[in-house]
This record gives sequence, structure tokens and C-alpha cells, in this order.
Amino acid sequence: MENFLGQNEKLQKYCAVFCVRNLESSNASHCQFERDFKMEEKKIESLTGKWIYEEDYGYGTAQGELILVQNGKKLSGKIIFSENADSNETFMIQEKIEGEINQNRIKIKATEYDIIHADYDIRYELDSWEGMMINETIIEGESLDDQGVAGSFRFTKVVDS
Repeated sequence: MENFLGQNEKLQKYCAVFCVRNLESSNASHCQFERDFKMEEKKIESLTGKWIYEEDYGYGTAQGELILVQNGKKLSGKIIFSENADSNETFMIQEKIEGEINQNRIKIKATEYDIIHADYDIRYELDSWEGMMINETIIEGESLDDQGVAGSFRFTKVVDS
């Protein structure tokens, strides 16, 4: 198969995933992959701007906004959010972030944090996010903090009308 595909890495990736997903007999996953593959081919002009942030991490949720600046493949900015654990005690955090974009995949890691509001003493662990551009205005993926707590997130770009 490698000789047939030659040096075309994207075609190799497509064929490898297509074959695996076809073995699972799921046309829906094939369609999802085709959408992802086409999105990967499309060059995203800029992620710079304001994004709405939503996350569910099993025993609570977080909501806020992400201010992102893209310079080439490098990303930087800040994320400000309220976190609400099942105990219904909410606190607000701001994290400085840095990361990168590679085609339609993003990786962001917090480098420091500030507690904006909390009614009690907290020790916060820095977060990281790895996700994929679903389209020009939505990034979805998985998060993980330094304590090992994982979640699913969505960033939705605020588009000026």
C-alpha cells in the first residue's frame, strides 16, 4: 500500500483511517472523517478573536471566554471562566495560555493563573486543551489539568455581524 501511495502523507492518512472505519461498518464515521479531512485541507485564515468557552468535566462545568491571538502557527492569549463543581460553589479563574495550530488541530496549555473570585481558598491546577476545528467557528476536543481531571470542551468563535 505504501508504494501505491508514494509520498502523499495526507492520502496515506485518509486511506488508513478510511480502511479502519470501513471495517467497523459505519458510514456515519466515514462521512465524519471525510468532513474532517476536507476541513484539514482548508487553510484557516486566523483564530485571532474572542471565543465562547464551554466545558463539561464530569463532576462540574466551566463557562467563559477565550481571547486568542494567532501569529503564524503560534497561539497565545487568555481564558477567563467560571467553574461550577457539583457542590454548587462557583469560582472564577483567568489563565494565560500559549499553544499552536497544525492544520486543523490545536494544542493550548495554560502557563499561569489568577483567581479572580472565590468564596473559599482554592488551589488550582493549570489546564491544557487539545482539539480540532470542526468548522471556521467551532473547536472541540478534550482537556486535562495537572491534577489529572479530564473534560470535553467547545470553543465557539464570536463572529461580528
